[in-house]
Parts: sequence; C-alpha cells; structure tokens
Amino acid sequence: MTWHNFLFLEHMIFMGSEKFKKENELDQYLTANGGSSNALTECEHTLFYFDIVEEHLVHALDRFSSLFVAPL
Repeated sequence: MTWHNFLFLEHMIFMGSEKFKKENELDQYLTANGGSSNALTECEHTLFYFDIVEEHLVHALDRFSSLFVAPL
C-alpha cells in the first residue's frame, strides 16, 4: 500500500458502520458529549484516538469499535 492508501483508510473508517449507519456518527456523538477524535497516519501505522466525558465512554466505545468490526 502507498502512503495515500493509508490516508484514505484513515478518513474512510469514519464513514459509518453497519450498526451506526450515519456518516460521522462517532464525531457527532463525541462533540455532543464533550469529546473529540483524531487520527494519525505514519509510514507503517495508523493511530485512531478519541476522548470523552467518562459517563459517555461505553456508548462512544460501541460506536468506535463498530467502525472496525463492520465498516460501511
């Protein structure tokens, strides 16, 4: 894969999942609940991360993990 392929993957992963079909569902949930997300792509690794108020962590993890388990 080329560098551009990894950057493409970084952005495509946030397009939704089978469980949460709405585009950017995670970012909207995080923003509405005091959080944020970002990603970083290097030569061999892509790092996805987010922060959120603790009381909303379980629902945020559900949305976040679904992007990798069953992406659209």
